[in-house]
Amino acid sequence: MRGGLKMGRRKRMKRLLALGGMGLFLLLVGCIAEKEEDLSKVASVSMQETGEAQEEEILVGENISKTTGLETVNAMATFVGYANVDELDEASDLILIGTPTRDFIERASNNTYYSDGHIQDISTLTDFKIEHVIKNEEDVELEDVIAIIEPISIIEQNGVKTVLTVEDYVELQKGKTYIIFLGKNTYGRYSVINMNNGRFAIEEDGNLELAVMADSVQEKHSEFQKEVLEKYGLNP
Repeated sequence: MRGGLKMGRRKRMKRLLALGGMGLFLLLVGCIAEKEEDLSKVASVSMQETGEAQEEEILVGENISKTTGLETVNAMATFVGYANVDELDEASDLILIGTPTRDFIERASNNTYYSDGHIQDISTLTDFKIEHVIKNEEDVELEDVIAIIEPISIIEQNGVKTVLTVEDYVELQKGKTYIIFLGKNTYGRYSVINMNNGRFAIEEDGNLELAVMADSVQEKHSEFQKEVLEKYGLNP
């Protein structure tokens, strides 16, 4: 088992990692679940990463989001990660400080589907107001609002909303100030890289942000956050 997914229920699925022109596609097939009728369409998500084509098993778990109160389906995935802040800085095309302008539930979910109705890709476009630019100032301006991509989304089936996320990623919260590390895709859009360890709250009590994250990612995120805040002189 990878990642230590701590949730009430788990479901085994297979995944096929295939390298393509738009990045690494994570295909989730063969779902065995109690809620198969409601979540049978949750068949795949795609990620902008690279990797060799291979077939593995994946664990998908369900729990309740600590930020929205909605049932959440989480998929563990293989992605390009960065072990420290220096690697993360170098890999980023844009590093910003700012805040989301809308609540997560009000944001635009950008989901795409295959012809059979299965989900091909999940993401949310988050409007992010820029307060400071740390890297690549020529690309954006202060006070601009930029739409960034987060690897999380909301789907609605039969009147029931469900959060879909990857690697226990937690969405940016309206009203909080963050430093975010972004990569630029082939369409010119920016997305958060390194999952939870590519977005860090700048707040006096960092435990508030950790409290909404899964137990399995809290320790690493806390260590990473300390490095980031120290490197950029952002300690409260």
